[in-house]
Order: sequence, then structure tokens, then C-alpha cells
Amino acid sequence: MASQPTSASSSAAWVPKLAESKAERTRQLLYVLVMQGIGAALISGGINFGVSVAMYLRQSDITMWILAKNTIAGDMGVTVLIQVTVTFIITSSLIRGDLRSGLAILLREPWPPAPASTSAAQGSAKLSPATRYEDVRHRSTFQMLKHNVETFYIVTEQNHIFQAGLSLKERFWRLFRTALQGFILSCCVFPWFWGIAIAILAPIYSSKNMGHTWIPMVIKGVYGALLGLVTNPLIALMNLGAHDVAGRITDPEAAQAIKQSEMRQSESAGDLERASGPASAAGDTSAVTASPVAPVHRNDIEDNDAEARPRQSYSSAVLSPSQSRMTLDRTSSNAHEDYQSATDVPVGPSDPEP
Repeated sequence: MASQPTSASSSAAWVPKLAESKAERTRQLLYVLVMQGIGAALISGGINFGVSVAMYLRQSDITMWILAKNTIAGDMGVTVLIQVTVTFIITSSLIRGDLRSGLAILLREPWPPAPASTSAAQGSAKLSPATRYEDVRHRSTFQMLKHNVETFYIVTEQNHIFQAGLSLKERFWRLFRTALQGFILSCCVFPWFWGIAIAILAPIYSSKNMGHTWIPMVIKGVYGALLGLVTNPLIALMNLGAHDVAGRITDPEAAQAIKQSEMRQSESAGDLERASGPASAAGDTSAVTASPVAPVHRNDIEDNDAEARPRQSYSSAVLSPSQSRMTLDRTSSNAHEDYQSATDVPVGPSDPEP
């Protein structure tokens, strides 16, 4: 009985956490289902239809299974692997731009949830984004590849290939990593799409020659559209739940308010350090108390500047350390001479000359 709540909570973690407000939740659904679903289906279907026209329009032998005669079954299998991999690469970078422009809205929590073996699942929220979702250092290339295979469904900033300021080596590494993730995802999708498509088409076209017909073009176009309609929203959700940005505030006004609050807190902390500095240097610990430091007003700053301005007018230029030292020595010497001359003067009435 104790395992039921655990299984329920683990299954609930795999449900994407959409925005709390109804307006933002509607925008998220429209973005995922319409733009990344129907829009991607139209684009993928059109591309696959165009490729099939170039491949099959002038072919006289087109069969379902025979490899030497333009097999449709083999074409559909390759289409899954290539389309999902390329879609993963392109979508992972394009959605970052949509997030910056405000067109897309992040999920409230990272999705899909990280596996229990990673630092993200162990609650290391204070770590930097570069170490929160993956181990940066690996003892061997095999362990690095193994880690990427285990976390292939986790999207991070490492999937943003077109990020500005990247070196050629870093850009190539991100491309390789993203392509590997997309290929693994395509292998997971392959049995479902290819198997269902073959189960539908094989009984109809196994014994037919589809050469000089539009049947192969229609099959490939519809197949690519359905593949984009299902896989592209899934990839979009993975990017909206990227583990380095998911859960952050995307409202500009709210983000600005939080930023101003943090700046005020940092200024108060700085004033407290400046107030406690002289006291701690003199060994007086009574000056450091838990009471908050009084805020510094703009009028006080202006009054202090007005008091300091007449004092600054006496000196026309800033003296260097050596000049200041010479000035002090000269002043001290003049003061000593004045003192000596003052002591030589007799005190009281002087005797009249005879």
C-alpha cells in the first residue's frame, strides 16, 4: 500500500506543468499544438512530398519491399530517423529565440524529470546550470556517451547550437550532442510509426508496382506530416521544460520588480558592512547590532556635497603623494621657526636705555 502514493507522484512528475494563469496556459497550448504541431505537420509533409517527387516521379519500378526497386518500406524507415533527428536539432535552437521574444512561455518545472542518478534529481538547485543537469567531467569518452544516452530526453542550454559567442569547437560539440539525442529519440519512435504504417500499407501495396503513379508521393507526404504532428510538439515541450531555464519568471515587469528588490537588498547589505567595518577594526563589537541601517536619502547626500564643496575650493588641484608630503614638511618647518621667534621675544616691559 505504501508504494501507491510513490508511484502516483512519480507518474504525476511526467505530466508537463503548464502555466498557472488561464491566459498563459492557453498561449502555451496554442504554441505547442498549433505552431509546433499543425505548422510542423504542414512543413514536414510539404518537404517529404517534394523529396518524393524528385525520387519517384520518373521511376518505373516502385515496390513495397524490394530494395533494388525503390522500396517504400525502407524509405519510411529512413524518414523517421532523419526527420526526428533534424527536427530535434532545429527546434532546440529556434525555441530559444521564441522564449527571448516572448512568443513561447516556459513550463513551471523542468520536463521531462531528470533520472534519479543525476544531480538535478537529487535537489542540487544551488549548482550552476552547467552542472545542475549533467556531470561535466567524465573519466572516459565511453562514460560521457553513456551519460548522454541515459539523459537523451533532457534538454539544456547545451542544445542551443546557434548561441552567440560560442567557439567553433563548442558549437560542433553541441551539434553532435543534440544530433545524438535526436537520433536516440528517433529510434524510440521508429517501432511505433514504421510498424503502424507498414501494418496499414503492406496488405494493400505489397504485390503492386507503384511506378508512374502519385501513390508514393502521397504516402511519403502524409507519413511525414503525421510524424511531424506527433514528434514536434513532444520536442517543443522538452525545450519549454529545459532544465536550465524552466520555472524562471518570463514576465518582464515581474522580473524587473524582483531585480530591483535584489538591488535594494544588496545595497542594504553593503551599508551594513561599511557601518560595521570601523567598529570591527577598533575591536568594538557593540556597534554591530541587528538593527537595520537607516536609509540614505538623496537630500542628505546633497547637503553633504554642499558642505564639502567650500572645503574643496581651497585647493585648485589634486596633489600627488610626494607633493603632499613636501607641503606637510614645509608647513611643519614654518611652524617651528615661528615658535622659535616667538620664544626669543622678551616678556614684560623692557629696560630703558641709559
